[in-house]
Amino acid sequence: MKMPPNIKIHKGMAIISKEKSKIGKAIISFNDETGFQCIDIIMISSKVFTFKTFRRDPEDQTGWFPSGVVGDLYSSKNEAILAAEAAVDWFKA
Repeated sequence: MKMPPNIKIHKGMAIISKEKSKIGKAIISFNDETGFQCIDIIMISSKVFTFKTFRRDPEDQTGWFPSGVVGDLYSSKNEAILAAEAAVDWFKA
């Protein structure tokens, strides 16, 4: 179930889904076949999940950078994975 864009309070911290500024922890990371793109499934709370895409450049060894695709809020890890599959061409879990 896709959750509506609004402000939710989680342990005293505001989670503002409309602005995509979310608090959470990556629980699963999927890399593409080149190893230069990935999708993180992020748990914001035990009942709220999202996903974000990242990239890294072979010539830049400083790490991963956000690449623009950020999911909405979902009520399960599996819903976030399915939404990521629909949003990102290369990704099939």
